Amino acid sequence: NRMNLEFDGQNQLQQLVSTGGVEVTRKLGDAPDETTASRELTAKFDKAGEWTTIDQTGDLHFHDAQRAGQGDRAHVDRASNTVTLDGSVIFADAMTRTTAQSASFAQGANTLRADGHVLTTDLHPTAASISKLAQEPAHISAEHLVADTARGHAVYSGKGRLWQGQSVIEGDTIELDGPTHILVARGKVRGVFPQAAWSPKPGEAPGLSSSKAARPPSNKAQGQPAHPATQLGRVRGGLLTYWETESRARIEQDARVDSEQGSIQANQIDLYFSESGAANGTKQLSRSVASGNVTVRQEDRRGTSDRAEYTASEGKFVLSEGKPTLYSSTGDTTTGRQLTFYFADDRIVVDSADGSKTVTLHQVEK
Repeated sequence: NRMNLEFDGQNQLQQLVSTGGVEVTRKLGDAPDETTASRELTAKFDKAGEWTTIDQTGDLHFHDAQRAGQGDRAHVDRASNTVTLDGSVIFADAMTRTTAQSASFAQGANTLRADGHVLTTDLHPTAASISKLAQEPAHISAEHLVADTARGHAVYSGKGRLWQGQSVIEGDTIELDGPTHILVARGKVRGVFPQAAWSPKPGEAPGLSSSKAARPPSNKAQGQPAHPATQLGRVRGGLLTYWETESRARIEQDARVDSEQGSIQANQIDLYFSESGAANGTKQLSRSVASGNVTVRQEDRRGTSDRAEYTASEGKFVLSEGKPTLYSSTGDTTTGRQLTFYFADDRIVVDSADGSKTVTLHQVEK
């Protein structure tokens, strides 16, 4: 609606100030137009008459071929070919919506940066670009985001947290690579995942073992369901890698997995996920395979080996490799080439050079 132009002594344009419904359109080579609209604008020029910076404020809206956004202020720098948005920034592309305190787009380098309470949300859960742990919107938050928009690669740093349905992953940094569908979390990694429900076979139902009569009363001894319909597995370590196409994750660096049945600690633990069969398409933790300095704990028992496998639906731990040993609180030990421990009735199947035998552990209450 209004423009004021300032010139120097040689009639060279120095500054342009505009107010009221200002719109700027930039054309960079063969790229599609880039448009910003605002209430006010200040543009500065160099001695050759070329613009150097543009500042816009008030009801700011921005869009180009890839994304649209809004904020309180925008600064465009010609030398660096960068657009910076500040103040309650919102921007979205075809797949995600992100909010932050500030964001910048380096057009030539295809680099996007966002800082301050960054939050990204999937707009289309069924074709999620963040993760597919459930058919619900995925969210990821952090203090900072650096993304290569051409490669589809993003790094969230500073208290990174991803959640989708009941699944949660936390770490100092969370890295997403779109083309390979790989997620990497680093530094003080924590995770929570729905776990496959235990489905005992006939004859393995709780309360059938005579040894239970000598133990303190429990839900199992009373023949009641020992676990809720939805159980949660909790993981932690220094590094977590999740391969979306394989539905597999690996936790390393002082790795640990805890569930209601027990815990596993090892140098690394592979986590295998399966479809829950529910309408929401949730992936659930169905199997854990640990290797290297393995320690398994279940109630008052501790097992050691070089390899261990936990199968949630079957309710069992399998210790193998090295010298598998199971210790009880009474000081008893059980060893063998492979130990299979069923937590439903405390049975241990011992596989040794002499063949296979079954041992039932129990404690006599003092």
